[in-house]
Amino acid sequence: MALEDITQTITQEAQAEAKKITTAGDKQVAEIATEGKEKVTAEETKISQRIEKEAQKVVERVKFQTNIAERNQLVAAKQKIVKEVFAKVLEQMGGLDEGKYVDFVTGLVNGLPDVAEGEIVPVEGKEELTKRIVDSSQKNFAVSGDAIPGVGGFVFRSENIEINNTFAALLDEKKGDWEIEVSKILFS
Repeated sequence: MALEDITQTITQEAQAEAKKITTAGDKQVAEIATEGKEKVTAEETKISQRIEKEAQKVVERVKFQTNIAERNQLVAAKQKIVKEVFAKVLEQMGGLDEGKYVDFVTGLVNGLPDVAEGEIVPVEGKEELTKRIVDSSQKNFAVSGDAIPGVGGFVFRSENIEINNTFAALLDEKKGDWEIEVSKILFS
């Protein structure tokens, strides 16, 4: 064998070995690329699922907040209506005819505690009527020359006691008991 043949054989063997190595390298590169693509796809799927879950949570949160806002608006509207009902009741109490007014306020005066001294402060516009009621009552209280704003009733003051028997105060006192009933009547 001549040197040229040996060189050719070595070159052929080297080329065959290089081809094997290149083919194995190409195969490894393809496997790594496929594995990388699978990892990227898996990671994309995880990220996509996580984004979808977060978006769903946001949607649920927005729905919940919207429901609460709608409910709060409904409650506020109902409270406004109930408040208007009580304002109408107070207005009607202020519009009692004189006979009913006298009967009602006489009951309030006679229900006052038995104390030696006391003063009744009438509401504006009802000073003379209140004086007549107190004078004809079973109580011996003075009627103040001052008057307070309101639609009816009075404030009683003595040394240790102050009782607000204005129609607004009496209605406010009962409002807590009546609000539920009024709401049931209006909104059932």
